[in-house]
Amino acid sequence: MVQLSDKAILEKIIQGEVKARDGLLEIIDRSRGTLTALECQMLDFKEKVHLNRVEAIAELAKDVLGFSNADGGILMLGITDDLRIVGHEKVDPRDLINSLGPYIGTRVLLATYFGPFRRFDLAHLGSL
Repeated sequence: MVQLSDKAILEKIIQGEVKARDGLLEIIDRSRGTLTALECQMLDFKEKVHLNRVEAIAELAKDVLGFSNADGGILMLGITDDLRIVGHEKVDPRDLINSLGPYIGTRVLLATYFGPFRRFDLAHLGSL
């Protein structure tokens, strides 16, 4: 891949011009186990998502609504605030959509990608 900015890579993933795996590998510093991209309008990190906690789902719904008010976005699970990749157990996309449903409805486009070495989970979120 040609050297692009993190923002340009994220845009290409969201627009479907670059496969998630290929784009995400460009924003990972493998030697340190961290990301190079910072949170922005298109990218949000969660260290852990608790689908059984109302306050956690409400916070997640707020982030998803922000993505849907823009051109979509990428949610990465298993990433700490200091950009370390700590991993996250697999989340069933249906469970995620059903948990978010009471807050945002169920018309959410959700594509999941389980990253290299299964160390992070990407949910590409947008509205239909």
